[in-house]
Amino acid sequence: MNNQITTLRILVSDTLNPRNYSRLNVDDIHKTCAEIPSIEEGIFKAIREEIYGTSKASIVERHIRQIQSDCIALMDLLHGYADQE
Repeated sequence: MNNQITTLRILVSDTLNPRNYSRLNVDDIHKTCAEIPSIEEGIFKAIREEIYGTSKASIVERHIRQIQSDCIALMDLLHGYADQE
């Protein structure tokens, strides 16, 4: 799951950063859009494996809270980009 969150973090903080738009071309945009569903599926798969796996409930809860925290931070970053435009 860390791989998906890291990929998502790079996607949001670097690729989608408005300062980097001048470096993007059509192929980059298509590649980026194509990555999103696989990142999403990877995160959901990892969550399902943790929930239905043998991990202790406290560990699962901590991981889910961490994912929520990471996603909220990334959403805040995206909202900040919208405010810059």
